[in-house]
Amino acid sequence: MTPALCMSAFAPNRPSDTLRTLVCDSDDTDVSRSAVSGDHGSRRAAWRKSNPPFAPATSGRRNDVTHACGKDAARKNQWTVLSCILTLGCATSQARPADEAQIAPPLPNLTVYAKTYVTQGAGSAVRGNVASGDVATMGANATVAGNLSSVKASNTGANGKVGGNLASGGLTTLGAGAAVAGNATSVGAATLAAGAHVAGSLVAGGVTTLGNAAVVQGSVSSGDTASLGVNSHVFGSLSAVGLISMAGGSVAGSQSQLLQSPIGLDYTVALAAENLEQARVVGSAHAFLGSLGGGTSLATTMTTNMTLFAGVYSAANFSTTAGTTLTLDGQGLDNQTWVFNFADYLVTGASTNVVLINGGLDTAIYWNTSGYAALGATSTLLGTVIATDYISVGAGTTVSGIGSPCGGVFSTTSYVSTGADAVIGGVGCSASPKEGALPEPTSSELVLAGLALLAFELGAGHRRLHR
Repeated sequence: MTPALCMSAFAPNRPSDTLRTLVCDSDDTDVSRSAVSGDHGSRRAAWRKSNPPFAPATSGRRNDVTHACGKDAARKNQWTVLSCILTLGCATSQARPADEAQIAPPLPNLTVYAKTYVTQGAGSAVRGNVASGDVATMGANATVAGNLSSVKASNTGANGKVGGNLASGGLTTLGAGAAVAGNATSVGAATLAAGAHVAGSLVAGGVTTLGNAAVVQGSVSSGDTASLGVNSHVFGSLSAVGLISMAGGSVAGSQSQLLQSPIGLDYTVALAAENLEQARVVGSAHAFLGSLGGGTSLATTMTTNMTLFAGVYSAANFSTTAGTTLTLDGQGLDNQTWVFNFADYLVTGASTNVVLINGGLDTAIYWNTSGYAALGATSTLLGTVIATDYISVGAGTTVSGIGSPCGGVFSTTSYVSTGADAVIGGVGCSASPKEGALPEPTSSELVLAGLALLAFELGAGHRRLHR
């Protein structure tokens, strides 16, 4: 299902049976995918007779959707709707369709989410946005292509790069040569080491320090003292509640005194509230995926290479032997979705690979575990990982989506950590560096409930913040 079709299906101010009307008006009554051999037409017919309503269904044409008339067919339609909505997980808003009991909630506009802390190893990369419910730490040369948000402190290592905006509810530190392509906002003190660079403005509630040759291309506002090191440069205004000191060769566009701090604890409160809402949304996605049932049972350990067609798969827990390959075969069809539900943990051995062959348009893969997920070093995993407990990504491992969806890793109650040179998020990820899921600190409406797609539940507030 295309994003445009999703948006039309969940347009605001439409009656609760909008999706049923759109689906039932399709001229293709019930065109379904089959995993059995033979030509596509006979496979589809055979599959409809032998599979339960939870099985996936697709259309061979881009303008068709799965038929959803009647109680059982409505359950079938959950699959198509799940693929549609979660494919839009990196869009800048959250859908709120009328019948939430039948439709899966989307993921926020994030590639990495943790209820507690997020830690990136040296040289690791996130292609998308990051949200941490605690401290966010980036190792040396680590990158975040989008926005970085943390309820508590934010630490960026030497030569680290944030491609969007940085928002911290605690202290903020940019290491030597580190850079933020947007604005940097810190409730506590802010320190830019030598050669650090903020392309936008810097706002801090505490002591603000720019090291030698540090640069802020916008303005600097400090709720305490502000000091500029040798040859540092603030292109805009430099204002502070306390003393302003400038070392030799430092430059500011203008200077002024503030009567009060430019930022307060309400910003931290807003960040924390947004993090809780993100946890709720991710938790709802986890629950919905689990509600799709057990589908086909898998052995708890994959010891040899294996190939799977689209469908729902489950196990008490799941691990892979080092060096094995799991092949997902899309059979050349569009809208193919794999859901893996594990009651406990997901553990992949070193150099495990998950690969897609014969993939069509709008392919999606979800790894849904009620325990933790530990991905071995130098592995490749396709899709989105949702875990109730922590997620650990080994050194040199890649987790990516298919096509424009970001993929990513989401922990509903715990932390996310990535090893050195790990990569999270697919090439061409649709998360915008300037439009991450960050809250508006002065807004009391963090969630605009009752609106449908593009109603900005997770998007409207952060757009105002990042202008």
